[in-house]
Amino acid sequence: MRALLIDDEQSARSSLWADLRDYCPEIVIVGEADGVQKGIAAIRELKPELVFLDVEMGDGTGFDLLEQLAPVSFQVIFTTAHDTHAVKAFKYSAVDYLLKPVDADDLVAAVKKLDKLANQQQLQASLKALLENARQTPSELRKIVINSSEGHYVLNLGEIIRFEAERNYTKVILEKEKPLLVAKTLRHFEDLLLGQKFERIHQSHLINVQHIRKYIPRDGGYVVLSNGDNVPVAQRKKTELLALLESL
Repeated sequence: MRALLIDDEQSARSSLWADLRDYCPEIVIVGEADGVQKGIAAIRELKPELVFLDVEMGDGTGFDLLEQLAPVSFQVIFTTAHDTHAVKAFKYSAVDYLLKPVDADDLVAAVKKLDKLANQQQLQASLKALLENARQTPSELRKIVINSSEGHYVLNLGEIIRFEAERNYTKVILEKEKPLLVAKTLRHFEDLLLGQKFERIHQSHLINVQHIRKYIPRDGGYVVLSNGDNVPVAQRKKTELLALLESL
């Protein structure tokens, strides 16, 4: 696979080049660039299949580069310092990234995932969701990309009613579409959606609090959601949930 490195730090490009040579022989590096504008020119000239793209550069961001080239015809692996907002945007959008300094094992894992990546249409959907999320504040992320057994879905957070654990899988219940089954644990979504108005009210249930219609204290306590679902509330979560409802 033909790859291009775009990073405004020479040391970062040299280190990544060496790691790719030593650990990822299937990657052929066709060039490098030290910023957004030079990166755009190099992509247009060299037509890489894969771009390792820095987030923060002297003349702009990797997001700026993608917006100027959209729709892109190459796969992307971002490289970034510990920018928690950028990392969250990547996770929400199912776009791969590497934290600097890049660990060789993480690099190998990211390259191996390339063979399993979605088709061109799915790639465009993920990048579009990423660019939208990257422009929001951390508390306003709007899109999440979910890979289920039935396909690749780009969802608005508001259309997700709840998540329900099914062993090592999770069922995603939506407003208008049929439920999706995802090969991720409920804990994965709980951690991912922290601070995004989702609350785990039971061992098996993570709900969008914006879809709560009422709380019923009888029968152990449960909430009624916008689609009519009754979801039990764990005893240890009742006080926390009532305080949350009062604050809405």
